[in-house]
Amino acid sequence: MVSVIDSETIEERLTQNFADLVKYEPGVYVENNVTRLGLNGFNIRGIGGNRVMTQVDGVQTSEQFDFGPFNIHQVGLDVDALKTVEIVRSANSALYGSDALGGVVSLFTKDPADYLGGRVSSTTRRRSSTASG
Repeated sequence: MVSVIDSETIEERLTQNFADLVKYEPGVYVENNVTRLGLNGFNIRGIGGNRVMTQVDGVQTSEQFDFGPFNIHQVGLDVDALKTVEIVRSANSALYGSDALGGVVSLFTKDPADYLGGRVSSTTRRRSSTASG
């Protein structure tokens, strides 16, 4: 089972953090631990920690930073910068390896054109194509 949350849904739900982002997804929540700073990783159907893979634009992120008595979760991404979020549960997560035993949460950020509202002119495209090759 794969759930996709797009940017329109994120805006409609007035999402402020990752806990709000997955609030309406069955079996998915963000763990919260008072001994750590901020929110921890995702928990999918009772499996959390380093068994749920988190990706940002297709690149796997580490679960947390550990230094001394502090453990800080890695994901410090602003929810407003997200274009889509894909949550993979169940057997489909086997495609991603042993780091995704519980599932996969893939975060895709917005492109510059998304912020411009699709107002990219033809001269901008021509300049970028001549500069690259």
